[in-house]
Formats: sequence, structure tokens, C-alpha cells
Amino acid sequence: MYTSSQKIFLKISTKEWLSGSWNQSDRDTKSPHIRKMIHNFNEITRWVIYEVLEEQSTPKSRALVIRHFISIADVVFLSPLFFILFYFLIFDFFFSFQRCRLEKNYNALQGIVSGLQSASVHRLQKSWNEVPKTNINIFRELEALVSPESNFESLRCKLLDVNPPCVPWIGLYLRDLTFVEDGNPNLQKGTKLVNFEKFRKLSATVKYIQVYQAQHYSFIEVPAIVAMFTNNKAFLSDENEQFALSLKLEPKEPPPQ
Repeated sequence: MYTSSQKIFLKISTKEWLSGSWNQSDRDTKSPHIRKMIHNFNEITRWVIYEVLEEQSTPKSRALVIRHFISIADVVFLSPLFFILFYFLIFDFFFSFQRCRLEKNYNALQGIVSGLQSASVHRLQKSWNEVPKTNINIFRELEALVSPESNFESLRCKLLDVNPPCVPWIGLYLRDLTFVEDGNPNLQKGTKLVNFEKFRKLSATVKYIQVYQAQHYSFIEVPAIVAMFTNNKAFLSDENEQFALSLKLEPKEPPPQ
């Protein structure tokens, strides 16, 4: 998860961030890596939804999957010895090691939270009722961290306090760049003079992003595990299909008489 997000993020060039090219008709040519980063985020979200809905036995078993994703997203400080034992006991070393908040992978963190907040997963009240309060409290913290409230104030403050390496959620910067591009003309009003203030703001945002591109982790990529994630095309991509399966797992209860 981390290696795929990081590899794409590090390849995003300066020109891809400019002129809103990621939203243009030729976006796959002008901003190929931004588009791949967006796709990576969406794949993480769909993966979370798929894994929760795929567990069709009992609410308690789905609660275990929900707890698992909360654990992935959260920071947990464990010793290497525990990780080794954990791996041999429940074959979960890789994903439990990739704690998004610990490894500062805010792209994956945002994707996981989005998946758990999706209508198809959020409505599974019987499953959520089986999640321990400790895990629910952690999830509430993660929700607050990536909340859009006050223009993502909590996430912005966190990123200001984070030292690289880090994979930020690029949606934050795409919003900022779009705001500057759309809200400021290229020329000063009533003149043919360049609006340097606009380009100064664009430059400041791009330079801020490049700080996180300057350093990276040196995780060892395990091809078999990467293939298991990237080659799984069974993700439920259609929201109607997701919601229909969710209703099948936990039908709407009739209103009280």
C-alpha cells in the first residue's frame, strides 16, 4: 500500500500541478501521475468497501474486518519480535505493519477512512455495534484528522508538523491549486501586466509539495503481495452494487409500530 502510493507520488513532475491539467480532456497525457494517484486513492477506498462487504457470514466477522482497517490506518508501536509472532499466528504481517498514520501515508489514511464512511459500510449498524469502543474511539480520531471541516484544518496542521518522508493526500493541494487558478486572472485587471501574485501562490504550493517528494522510505517491495492487491479486479466499483449487497447483509429494519 505504502510503496504503490509513494512510487506514484514521487513521479509527479512540477508541470503536472499547473493550469489544472488534471481536469482537462487530455489529463492522462498532461498529468499522468496525478491521475494515477487519484486512481490509487479510489482503489484503496473500493478495496476497503469490498473487503467489509465480502465478509458475508455474521456482523461479528465484519466487525473484525472493520477493526483491521482501523488498525491499519492507526499508529501502533509494536516490537519487531511481536510482528514476527503476529505474522506466524494470523498471517497478517504486511498490512498490520503498514500503519498509515505511523508511516505518514495520509493518502492511504484518507482512502481507508473514506471507505469506512461510505454509505454501504456506514449503515451496517449491527457490524459496527460489534466493534469495541476502543477501536471506535480511534476511528473517531482518524475521522477528525481528515475532516473537511474548516477547509481540512486538522489535516493541514498535521502536515505542517510532519517531517518527511510522507505521502500526503494530494486532494488537499489540488483544491488549493484549483482555487488559485480559478480565482485569479493571469494578467492584472485592466492591464497586460502579469499577475505575479497568482504565480507566487502557485509556486508556494508546489514547493510545499516538493518538500515531501525530496525524501522517501526504502521499504522492500514484495511482488507477490503487491500483485495480490493490484491484480484484484473484483472490487465492487459500482455504488449501487455496493449498496445492494449491504442491504442484503443487513436489511433495513421495519419502522416500529
